[in-house]
Amino acid sequence: MPETRIDGVPTWHEASGAGEPVVLLHGGLSHSGGMRSIGDVLARTHRVHAFDRRGHGATPRAGAPFTYAAMALEVVRFLEEVVGGPAHLVGWSDGAIAAVLAGLERPELVRRIVAIDQYLSLDGAPDPDAFEEGMRDPAVRERLRASFARRSPDGAGAFDAALEDSLRLWRTEPAFDLDLLAGLGAPVLLLTGDRGEVLPEHAAELVRRIPVAEHRELPGTHLLPLESPEAVAAACLDWLARG
Repeated sequence: MPETRIDGVPTWHEASGAGEPVVLLHGGLSHSGGMRSIGDVLARTHRVHAFDRRGHGATPRAGAPFTYAAMALEVVRFLEEVVGGPAHLVGWSDGAIAAVLAGLERPELVRRIVAIDQYLSLDGAPDPDAFEEGMRDPAVRERLRASFARRSPDGAGAFDAALEDSLRLWRTEPAFDLDLLAGLGAPVLLLTGDRGEVLPEHAAELVRRIPVAEHRELPGTHLLPLESPEAVAAACLDWLARG
């Protein structure tokens, strides 16, 4: 299994294709395999990297709580130590926030960003309570647990802690000052589902705040990369080709 060490934690990753580097950043309680269909398309023209964040997929938890600041730091470390320089970032859900925060923290390492169906402040979510209720649904919970157990080195027993920590994160973050977006140097494409987790007025606000940004809405839910990988990949390719 390919792995690198990020701040001492063995971190699963893979790479394919050749060309300008792109890093895929998966969603919460998921892993990089959820974006593989997009990566397969992008790898025809780009060098595509993917890694499982700490506590997700094949990368162990290592005891740290989930925070978006920590996720962004992982992205920065991955760019420095594995990619070896700047790259485009394609982030879905939690991965989209990590991409934006990494771009704010280290602008010289981030070229362009695609942020898939993710609000950047809590008031941008249509119905957080319903989302949490859905995540606690027994059928959903067991499906996530089974997926977690198949890949996690921490074992199935670690799933409940990961779920509760994720739900705590989603109730309290993102909580950074949106005024900071004025300093984001990387152009951002916001891709949202018409039945997704981002209010249209919030997407419009983000486009106003980010110096170079565009919003595109696709038919679908928060699971756009799984529901419509071809459409998502096509939008990514168009955006990345612009610079």
